[in-house]
Amino acid sequence: MIIVAISGGPGNQLFQYAAGKYLSDRLKCKLVLDYSWYKSRAAKDGTKREFILDYLIDAKGYDFAISGILAKIIRVGMAMISIASPIFRNLKYTRIDEVKKFKFDTKFNEIYGNIFINGFWQAEQYTRNLSLKTFSKKFIEECEQAMGSKLSSEIKEPNTISVSVRRASDYSEDLLVCTPSYYSNSAKKICKLLNNDYTKKIYIFSDNIEWCRKELKFDFDASITYIEKFDAVDNWKTNLYINALCENHVISNSTFEWWAATLGQRKNKELTGFVIAPKYWWTFIPVEDIDIYPTNWIVDRE
Repeated sequence: MIIVAISGGPGNQLFQYAAGKYLSDRLKCKLVLDYSWYKSRAAKDGTKREFILDYLIDAKGYDFAISGILAKIIRVGMAMISIASPIFRNLKYTRIDEVKKFKFDTKFNEIYGNIFINGFWQAEQYTRNLSLKTFSKKFIEECEQAMGSKLSSEIKEPNTISVSVRRASDYSEDLLVCTPSYYSNSAKKICKLLNNDYTKKIYIFSDNIEWCRKELKFDFDASITYIEKFDAVDNWKTNLYINALCENHVISNSTFEWWAATLGQRKNKELTGFVIAPKYWWTFIPVEDIDIYPTNWIVDRE
């Protein structure tokens, strides 16, 4: 059995799920999602987060989602197995806490038995078996209905470009690494890579669209569409799904936007489209030192 501790927002939850799925696929065993964090620490800290994987992921992707007393019982049971390991050698229990953030842990290719993992696990290697096909039918149908047939058809056309801007209030100065010129210059770079034979359609996604309207300047010929909130559907749902439908991506240093770009590239068997990402994930973490970007992404060096 693999138990993975789930916490944080949608982007973090997806990375944690991917790490657990990586292990359960390798060991061919059950995957359990422990979301106790949302009823304990999140409540105490006043963190406005919700466990959304049971809605977002097709239930076939995991066996159980547990919390509270049940989670504690299973963990105690696994600890007892560990104590009794001389008798039950094939039921060895291992706990792995993340040591190096944004780095792939090689122990994931070596360990076996009952495993509990705790961390964020933000490395691209864990995620390679995930695509939009992993997501629930309900999630996709809700987003398609919200966006309507016109936008759905337009955004699935060739050479569409998404520009994802993270301006959340929880982003400190160490996280605000992307300037307005980074977004506009990167979109311009993708337009040049696509050559001038195509009509360029740019879609802006953000948690602060008004900031984007005011600050982002595009000095080249392109159609610009700002994706606003849709009625009756949470903004993060449509921002993730519609963004992933685009063929090319400019992202900020956000796990949420990382997933939109990654899922967008994985729509087909062959990875298509361009992704431009910032050279720093945090102001003090250059991407050369971490494992979060796929090798085919273009890293902004300006």
